[in-house]
Amino acid sequence: MLNISILLNNINMNKKIYNTLKKKCINAESRLNLATESLAEKLQPYFKDEIDVLYQPSDGFVVLVLNDVPSHEEAPPNLPIDEVFKTITDKPDFYLS
Repeated sequence: MLNISILLNNINMNKKIYNTLKKKCINAESRLNLATESLAEKLQPYFKDEIDVLYQPSDGFVVLVLNDVPSHEEAPPNLPIDEVFKTITDKPDFYLS
């Protein structure tokens, strides 16, 4: 009997840990989404096309130019955020043409 109660306590504790970690992940995702939306709003005046800022594990933060798609089969270009910032700093009208 003791083994069953220990097992049940471990399951309940693991469920609590799981729920806590899941809640932290959801909160972190929400903060990330708010931050990238805010960044996109700040960068939008420098682009003629609509943009979005995303975090991609392989590329880091990128600017996605939504209306700059040559055909429906190709994905919009992803521009590294550091490269975009440097370009805007050097030539503010670069992405407006």
